[in-house]
Amino acid sequence: YDHIDGIFRSKEFNAGLGYMVARNIAVSAGLTYWLKMGNTPVGDYDFSAAFPADTSAHTGFELKSEVQVYGFATDVHYYLVNQPNVNGVLNALAVKLSVGGGYYFARWSLWENYLGYNLSTGDYEEIGGKLTGSAPGVTVGASFEYPIKLAGLVVEGGAQYQYLNFTNMKWYNDQSQETVVVHQGTSDRVKLDFSGPRAQFGLKRYFNW
Repeated sequence: YDHIDGIFRSKEFNAGLGYMVARNIAVSAGLTYWLKMGNTPVGDYDFSAAFPADTSAHTGFELKSEVQVYGFATDVHYYLVNQPNVNGVLNALAVKLSVGGGYYFARWSLWENYLGYNLSTGDYEEIGGKLTGSAPGVTVGASFEYPIKLAGLVVEGGAQYQYLNFTNMKWYNDQSQETVVVHQGTSDRVKLDFSGPRAQFGLKRYFNW
């Protein structure tokens, strides 16, 4: 197994709260949830090289490979232009830089009868559930905010680079033995690398309390 088609076409939803700790510096914290990504092609496939003695394994396959991610993150924001005023009102276009980090969890579903590599026995066995893993992530980015004069809402958009790499995806069998996905012909486990650029768009509201 070498790659997952569609892993970078993820859609992410975030909800959080922030606080202005200085005139042009804010901190925020929130939860993030990524919609399921990957692909599930269905059809007949020729696996005669991998299953030479099992002709029934060559047809009717559903090659599911889907990943779901969720987690939490905190960020520090520095306003370069037009931070909110002391009353919690943004009166003009604002520009800010952000840096942050978080911790994320992944669940990976593979097709039925997929053979993983048992680290305890050195043999291959069917993975009977979702592989799970967790990893820290770091983001840096730039964004703009603009008041839309509707219920005090502010539109936010921007771009960021995120480093997030799941290196410990695993599943445990009934004997609590760790089973992993490896690259074909090796014992090197497959990593889910989500690192790369991401775009963001959302609504927020400032208030004074």
